[in-house]
Amino acid sequence: MLWNAVQRFGTMTISFVSNLVLARLLIPDDFGCIGMLAIFISLSEVFIDGGFGSALIQKKDASQVDFSTIFYWNLFVAVILFIVLFICSPYVAAYYHMPILKDVLRATSVVLIINGFSVIQTSILTKNLDFKLIAKINLIAMSIGVAVAIIMAYRGFGVWSLVVKNILAALITAILLWVLTKWRPSWVFSWTSFKSLFGFGSMLLISRLLNSLYENVQGLVIGRYFTAKDLGYYSQAKKLDQLPSSSISQIVTRVTFPVFSKISDNKAVLQSSVRKNILCTTYLFFPLQVLLIVIAKDLVIFLFTDKWIESIPYFRIMCIYSMFIPLNAINTNIYLAIGKSDLYFWVQLIKKVIGVALLIIGIQYGVIGITWSLAAAGFIWWVIAAAVNTKIIHYGFFKQLKDIGVFLLIALIVGCGVYYLSTVLLLSTILSLLVYPLIFVGLYVIISKLFNLEPFNIYMSIIKDYFKKRKNKSVTDNSN
Repeated sequence: MLWNAVQRFGTMTISFVSNLVLARLLIPDDFGCIGMLAIFISLSEVFIDGGFGSALIQKKDASQVDFSTIFYWNLFVAVILFIVLFICSPYVAAYYHMPILKDVLRATSVVLIINGFSVIQTSILTKNLDFKLIAKINLIAMSIGVAVAIIMAYRGFGVWSLVVKNILAALITAILLWVLTKWRPSWVFSWTSFKSLFGFGSMLLISRLLNSLYENVQGLVIGRYFTAKDLGYYSQAKKLDQLPSSSISQIVTRVTFPVFSKISDNKAVLQSSVRKNILCTTYLFFPLQVLLIVIAKDLVIFLFTDKWIESIPYFRIMCIYSMFIPLNAINTNIYLAIGKSDLYFWVQLIKKVIGVALLIIGIQYGVIGITWSLAAAGFIWWVIAAAVNTKIIHYGFFKQLKDIGVFLLIALIVGCGVYYLSTVLLLSTILSLLVYPLIFVGLYVIISKLFNLEPFNIYMSIIKDYFKKRKNKSVTDNSN
């Protein structure tokens, strides 16, 4: 969990800084162009993995034949999808009425082939819980990609700086994975192996396609029926919100999936592990999202200047949606850990049907309505995902709500108090970003201590144990 956190928050920091710089060098339309193409690249990447990466992680006795078979399959699919997008790019540009998208999509599609070389190595490292190496590779690759993008943006390359950033980061990741890992594919392809993994992977593939389609359909709708500028504001708000929310969700998902898989035969241990993950994650995440809502205006203006001020309402609503992302991730991860990819599929299908229905309603109220439909869907998804776990591990929605509702309530009370204070003091932007978070965190910690909250005690225990071990190690080293 620690090394996965280093990777996610490391890349989050790099992405945060780069987005800060690029938002000042580029215009909302440039980000809108990339946002319009996100659905095509995202869906293609889901096809390339095909759920086989997770199938290899979930399979306890995966062999060299299994890994080699899926490697060649992933590469084959990547090439086919690149050709399809290359041919279809003029039609995509015509759909959005933006000729430049033809060349942008063709260039961006190269990432698909590059990523086809990386899936298996990443799956093996994840299966072995070697998140330390994954963290180092991703941080190096992203740092180089961002540095080149900033230089290009400064020199006036516009949207192409964002394209090169994605291609270069993917290329360096693939190269480092091949250099730093020992695995190499054998010259073998087994249909028997493919079919055995396809049973689990196929349902996961369809589920992820549904998820990817829904996550990007808002951009598709906004780009088609509104303007590139509107999509730029929406995309920037979503990107800023996803820095913490997506990072924490992926940390939890990537670590808990292989861990839950190892203990899936013992439902009592699995339930205890799930409960502790939910407690410790939401205890930190609920107040973080509430704090972001409180300081949203000052944060956006400070980071991206006044020209991005129209993205603030979208950002605040997305913070509400993001509160439920880790809860959805932990609950649905249980289905995969016990090998129930078919259950995972049906739950995802029901959730996305509800999400699309809410989206159709939200469209009637413009971009703000679309954003609210996303927030409403996030909460309903958690209710559904948790309800299913009532039968699997006897830890469903009401038990989860009872455990974590107090964190949300405390965060909202503290948030309202700090927001009211901000309307009275009227501090400058920089002072607001320094003072109000400190007050918020201080009050939250004090209340946690007064009410003796379980996750607070867990974190304090971890911190005390850490310094105790450091002290003992120092004493031992001095004695030696």
